Amino acid sequence: MRTMPTLAAAAVVMMALPAFASDYCTYASRDQWMSIADITKKAESSGFQVRKVERDDNCYEIKGTDKNGNWVEVYFDPVTGDVVKTERGS
Repeated sequence: MRTMPTLAAAAVVMMALPAFASDYCTYASRDQWMSIADITKKAESSGFQVRKVERDDNCYEIKGTDKNGNWVEVYFDPVTGDVVKTERGS
């Protein structure tokens, strides 16, 4: 039956997705992370208007708007402060 191998493969991919999401940030311990205040300043100096800051997996996730007023979710490496991913929304 071909259904079982397909389902098994789908299950493996679904379990791996969280690992892919965290691959673009850091595995450094939290005591090495920038503070929320510092990452907020970094985001604002990069032109983002910050509405919310969250720790998401191994990143800081900033929700807000870019310099053009477009809604964005920007992921920052919490140690370096570098932008590692940007998602634009409506």
